Amino acid sequence: MPTTVFNYKDGKLTTNDIQLEELVKQYSTPLYVYNNDHIIDNYNQFMKAFDNKCTVHYAMKANSNQAILKSLAVVGCGMDIVSGGELKRALSAGVDAKKIIFSGVAKTDDELSDALNVGILQINIESEAEIYQLNNVAKKLGKVAPVALRINPNVDAGTHDKISTGKKTDKFGIDIDLAISLYDKMITMKNIDPQGISIHIGSQLMSAEPFVASYKKVAELAEKLIKNNINLKRLDLGGGLGICYKTSDSAPDVNEYAKMVFDTVGHLNLDLHFEPGRWLVGNAGALIGKVENIKSNDLKTFILCDVGMNDLVRPTLYNSYHHILPLNEINEYINADLVGPVCESGDYLCKNRKIAKMIKGDYFAVLSAGAYGMTMANNYNSRVNPAEVLVVGNKSYLIRKRQNIDEIISRDIIPPVI
Repeated sequence: MPTTVFNYKDGKLTTNDIQLEELVKQYSTPLYVYNNDHIIDNYNQFMKAFDNKCTVHYAMKANSNQAILKSLAVVGCGMDIVSGGELKRALSAGVDAKKIIFSGVAKTDDELSDALNVGILQINIESEAEIYQLNNVAKKLGKVAPVALRINPNVDAGTHDKISTGKKTDKFGIDIDLAISLYDKMITMKNIDPQGISIHIGSQLMSAEPFVASYKKVAELAEKLIKNNINLKRLDLGGGLGICYKTSDSAPDVNEYAKMVFDTVGHLNLDLHFEPGRWLVGNAGALIGKVENIKSNDLKTFILCDVGMNDLVRPTLYNSYHHILPLNEINEYINADLVGPVCESGDYLCKNRKIAKMIKGDYFAVLSAGAYGMTMANNYNSRVNPAEVLVVGNKSYLIRKRQNIDEIISRDIIPPVI
């Protein structure tokens, strides 16, 4: 198993000694369950690795439920946002605007205005055109925008192509070779204040080498900028630390990661900022589903369940692996596909896998579903989004109600001419 947050106790899958089967009785399925204690433990572990000499801005795109945002904000965590909607969600959860960093490649004038008006810490600029756009927005508001250039170091992160962000062929960031000339331009603008360098090369990195290569380039750039009298205050070193989805996975150790960071950029004496997302919440969550039926032919056995790709799209989008366990321990196994109800052949949780021999009516947990699960859920096939539950200590709390079909349909407007 990739995580110890969900374990069997007396044959029942539990978290914090709460039986997941009891949560199903209360909230039905599909159901997302998160362990808040594990999330906060991860945050504290990250801070300890850096001897509290850094600021963490949780990449809330991983899981943006306000209960989780609030819980992290209470212990001092900031947020990394990528939209105006995430800005409002973070502020609604009580996040300090001065701990918010705004990334993203296509920010609108309205989004930039909102960010400047609430006084966020930093806007990460992703293109030369955005420099001029932001300068014009800030000028109209009579404000000075605190910014960092998000550089693209052209480093292969060794991750899935769809979550790689640090190569020239990716849409993110500015070619590192153009950075010095752009910083020189920004210091001539009255409404732009270049305060930092930002970098993020991808998600779910399982090796330290891409980080080392990227951060060395950041250090070289920072040294040149400082010599050019650019008043740098901080380095935003992004996120990307991977987690273990499989028992065989080997993820980077956060303490070794911290040592590597200090070794590569520590001599610059700049404030260090990070944007972990998946690393904080991924293994803290599980998606609970129910077996609806079994279907077999001479080639395949299909376990048909109520969890669809609309609830968890990662397996079909990234061909990702999630460990799957029955809520009641089963020691008999079969080779099968665990598939959902959505009308797509790509609707599956696993294919050709040795899995517990479940029958109709059994419940199961899809582990490591705390990141990029609910935030990517949709209403395809007019399916409603699951409920979400947060376990804190030995108690559980409903933190998002299950959608109902009436509220989805009510958003449609039929013109009177029809």
